[in-house]
Amino acid sequence: MKLSQLHPFSGPVLVLFLLWADLVWVVHREWIYNEQYSYGWLTLFLLIYLLYVRISDRPAGTPSRFTISWFLVLGILLLTANRIILESNPEWRLAIWTQALLVYGMTLLLLWKLGGRTWLRHFAPVFALMLFAVPWPTFVENPVTGGLMRAVAGIVVEGMNFLGFYAERSGNLIRLREGWVGIDVACSGVRNLQSTLMSAWFVGELFRFVATGRLLLLVLSGCASLVINVGRTTILTWTTHRSGSDLTESIHDPVGHLVSLIAFVFLLIVAFFLRRYFSRPPVKPEDLNSGTSTFSGAVESNLRQTGWFFAIVFLVAGYGLTELWFLRSERSLPAPQVVEIDWSNFPVDVEFVEIASAIRGQLKYDVGVQAEWVDPNEEIEWQVFSFSWTEGSVSPFVGVHRPEACMPASGFRMTADHPPLTIGLGDREFEFEVNTFHFLDQPYQVYYATWTDFLGSELPVVRTARDRLRFAWEGRRVTNRRSLQIVIEGLESESFARRKVVEFLGKTLKWGSSSETS
Repeated sequence: MKLSQLHPFSGPVLVLFLLWADLVWVVHREWIYNEQYSYGWLTLFLLIYLLYVRISDRPAGTPSRFTISWFLVLGILLLTANRIILESNPEWRLAIWTQALLVYGMTLLLLWKLGGRTWLRHFAPVFALMLFAVPWPTFVENPVTGGLMRAVAGIVVEGMNFLGFYAERSGNLIRLREGWVGIDVACSGVRNLQSTLMSAWFVGELFRFVATGRLLLLVLSGCASLVINVGRTTILTWTTHRSGSDLTESIHDPVGHLVSLIAFVFLLIVAFFLRRYFSRPPVKPEDLNSGTSTFSGAVESNLRQTGWFFAIVFLVAGYGLTELWFLRSERSLPAPQVVEIDWSNFPVDVEFVEIASAIRGQLKYDVGVQAEWVDPNEEIEWQVFSFSWTEGSVSPFVGVHRPEACMPASGFRMTADHPPLTIGLGDREFEFEVNTFHFLDQPYQVYYATWTDFLGSELPVVRTARDRLRFAWEGRRVTNRRSLQIVIEGLESESFARRKVVEFLGKTLKWGSSSETS
């Protein structure tokens, strides 16, 4: 029985399809917004290719007589509960990994049921490839990538100084006389670490490596990623030194793609020379033939079982249950009243800047604006960042895009914490957190506020995993959320900057066109 002859609606195959389609839906937002994980789409196609090859040369399998119905039902219930948690906390990496491990575990269960241990060994590494496209938990990713970023920047700075060129590291930035090489230009190449690890697993599966061979490829891929990214950052830093930052930004993406290609070719070459030591022996023809009848029999047998039908119904019903869970609290919400920045009558010439893709990947906002201008009277520089989330794409977690969390990573030092600034608009009040930062010797006065469009429904304070679970239990999603950050550069006096911010907001903070209040 060839792959093309497989019944498209066979129970186990359709259950597997729904499970993995659900996981892709959970992680696809990271693949779209977070450039660090954009390789996830490629991983999906590589998985499909490997599955095609593995089904074509599958060995003989012995279906297990063990009943998995209750385990399957338990897995579906756990998936539904975790989906409710993800609706309240869509960027919570721990919940995303819980979903991935549940899907992978249920896949292994189905493989064992259909073909026993033989099929587990044959197919399990293929499905494991998708786990490399799941975003790392924050408590793992931040220390690893942050440490590698600082290491790469430090190595490049030392190299530039050794060659007689001035370079200085500040956080994740490299300072040159000709300008700055920023985190999303020089050091974000370390993001290729994740994609290189995925490539190593794919190459190991392509050459049918045993476990020790795969582990060796993973170690080599990590070392190669570090070495290649040191070279990449050196090229970008040297380009900034010779030609300025504009040229560096223009070659940033091509150099990044070249790094990924070099790493993949390196792994292919290494695997080619190591295949004689780590490759598994090929499948015997008699095993291949007997495996065909086994697979056909397993599928046809399962087609006669109504249990697969109910499993599919329960999987689909989980989506409806999730929506009902949240509708019970959301139907009592008032009509949204949009408050936003209105630039139409602002008297100063404002430049609207394209927001860096790294920021889009981190925040996953629906609408974002970065505005810059120079005050013609005081000759001080302004930056305003305005973001809105209207599709439940952001978590209530308090650590999302806060100045004290984001700015130090770029070399800023928080030097003062001031009383909040309260701004009134009609029957609403907006409270701005106020901090003073310094970058080198330059002062920055920073004002930050976040609010929801639903009057009387304040954003919750969510700091721990327990708070996240409580938020999900209460059936609450974060929608119609907005944030506003105002940065004034060059003013030492916070009191004077405060008056300027009050004046600015008095001119620009308005009820939006979709609001019921005007």
